[in-house]
Order: sequence, then structure tokens, then C-alpha cells
Amino acid sequence: MYPKNILRCYDKAIDKKTCNKIIKVGKSKKLQDAKIEAHGKPTVDEKIRRTNLSWTNESWIYDLVTPYIENANIANKWNYHWDWCENIQFGVYTKASHYAWHCDIRKGPYTSEDPHFNNKVRKISLILTLNDKFKGGVVEIWNKTPEKFKGKQDIFRVKEMANQGSIIVFNSVTFHRVLPVTEGTRYSLVVWALGNDWK
Repeated sequence: MYPKNILRCYDKAIDKKTCNKIIKVGKSKKLQDAKIEAHGKPTVDEKIRRTNLSWTNESWIYDLVTPYIENANIANKWNYHWDWCENIQFGVYTKASHYAWHCDIRKGPYTSEDPHFNNKVRKISLILTLNDKFKGGVVEIWNKTPEKFKGKQDIFRVKEMANQGSIIVFNSVTFHRVLPVTEGTRYSLVVWALGNDWK
């Protein structure tokens, strides 16, 4: 189910100093090639996704971004139950890096001995742009469900995501993509909020 209001944008919400601090944290972790789920297993497929990633769980970063998740949840009248976040994803998009159309939901809920994950699904996604020294790398969103999607008129570019410190929060079922970076390096942060399975 798509909500009526699929997106909430917070332009230049995080200051430059804090963004640079997050970049430093992300770079300090081991970077790896981004993978996609293909035939039930993680696979590198640069035709679909070309990005380098690292992961962190710094509590101060969660404290920084989760208020935006909750604000969007209320302001957009989703009112989803959520009570946990996955590890924070730090993304590095160099020239020609991109991520094709996708949504953030998985095929089913997590099965885990960890109660924070077991039977949980992704409900709300957040992207934070950490710098502005790049060209391309535009974030685009579908504003229709797949069965109602009719083409370019149903795609809109989130222009604010070219600005350092800008945040977008959206329902995890929403299709979105990152167009190829044409110059410079784009740094981003992604967080997924989890809640009990919809059933």
C-alpha cells in the first residue's frame, strides 16, 4: 500500500560540520562493493547498482536522524509502528556510480534470534546527502504505485538532494533510483526503520 504522501523532504537539515564528521566515520570503516539480492543471494551487479558501502551503528547518528523519521511518519499520516533501525549504510558514489529503480522492502520479514529483527520489515527509509561536491547523482522517485505508473510524468526529481545536509524520508515500498554521478564523489547515508510485519 502506498501512502497518499509518499515523501517528506528536509532541505539542508544537517550542518556541514556534522555531515563532514559522518563522512569521516564512513570512510574509517571497510568499504565494500554494493550487492543486490539475486536468486536468493547477495550478488554484485554493476548494471543495477554500482556503489561502495560501509556500515556503522554509531548511536549519535541514530539520535541525529531518527527524529526526522518520526516527524515524517506523523506529518505524512502514515502512523506506522516502528521500533528499531538497521545498521547505518554509508554510500560512496564515484563517477558512473548509480543505483537503478528499486524499493527497499525485502521479500519477507527478517527471521532472526535477535528480537529487534525477528518478524520485522522495513517500513520507512531515510536518505541524507552528506556533501555537494558532485554532479549527477540525482535522486528520483515514482509518485505512483507500479500498477498505475505511466511513465515520465509519474517521476519527479528530488532537487534538494543535491544540497549538503538534505534529508528525504519515504515509505520503503516507494520505487526510487540514483542517476549516475558524472563528476566528483557523492557521499550519502541511508537508514531503514523496522517494525512488526504488516500481517
